[in-house]
Amino acid sequence: MTDEEFVRAIRLGMIDENAALYEESLRTTNSSEVTDESFALVQNLFQRLSGEDQKTLLLLVRLAMVDTVSNIFGLLDGVCTVDGVPDLVLSDAAGQKLSGDLQDHFLAQEEEERG
Repeated sequence: MTDEEFVRAIRLGMIDENAALYEESLRTTNSSEVTDESFALVQNLFQRLSGEDQKTLLLLVRLAMVDTVSNIFGLLDGVCTVDGVPDLVLSDAAGQKLSGDLQDHFLAQEEEERG
């Protein structure tokens, strides 16, 4: 697996699919079935927003996901640090090193897809 393939798989599974799940949940979950207080508060806010403001809130959710995944790739690449976390090296099943440019590939793919 190449760096680009790995990043694309993570991006699709961790951002695109999760963003779609959040949107679907916010739009379709029956509020009487919600047991998580935080989700209930966000859903209540979401449902009171105009359609345009709902899009903006969903964009913010996606942005937070993108920033988080980007920072994790930066950590794996060795360009970001977290106190108490040693340098990490990511390898595929064949032992090929994947880290080094993951964050750059990720941000390039995100820009390509989102413009």
